[in-house]
Amino acid sequence: MKPVLLLGGGGHAAVVLDVLTLCDVPMAGYLAPSPGRLDLPYLGDDSLLSTLSPSDYRVALGVGSTGVMPLRRQLFERAKRWGFECVTLIHPRAIVARSAVLAEGVQVMAGAVIQPGCHLHENVLVNTAASVDHHCELAAHCHIAPGARLSGGVRLGALCHVGTGASLLQGITLGDHCLVAAGAVVLGNWPAGSRVKGIPATQF
Repeated sequence: MKPVLLLGGGGHAAVVLDVLTLCDVPMAGYLAPSPGRLDLPYLGDDSLLSTLSPSDYRVALGVGSTGVMPLRRQLFERAKRWGFECVTLIHPRAIVARSAVLAEGVQVMAGAVIQPGCHLHENVLVNTAASVDHHCELAAHCHIAPGARLSGGVRLGALCHVGTGASLLQGITLGDHCLVAAGAVVLGNWPAGSRVKGIPATQF
């Protein structure tokens, strides 16, 4: 099994490293703009990736987000452009239905639940104790933050961010680049680029 290079050195990188360790994935070190506090060799900044061979290493993204996530998407696309496989991660204490489809680079963290019929596209992050109920579809690079709840049949466009503790009613559709603030309760559909907060959620 090819060892993994962790991209990032902050808080989310520490969480990803824990999952990799629990899953007995061999690690080579991490790349970040400057050394962090990870218990892993620091190899240099992200530019080093272009000098390494995808036949020798895989990568795991250690960058989260607090909003729509261009940096996380950029790192994923850069790694793919250079030919690297992005590791798909499932914490041993997450629950993922057998019929769920997880694309390359998806990360499902501790206590998260992915129910039957769900489809998570490339580089989706379902964070700690979040839940995605039956037959949801999450387009590429979405982030479901800790404790957020998606009811059945929700559809999210690319690069959506659902904040900590937010809830989406069943069957709702959000367009690309939508931001749902922490604690919001979303009762209806919203077009691309919407930013919503509150109970019930309204535009801000």
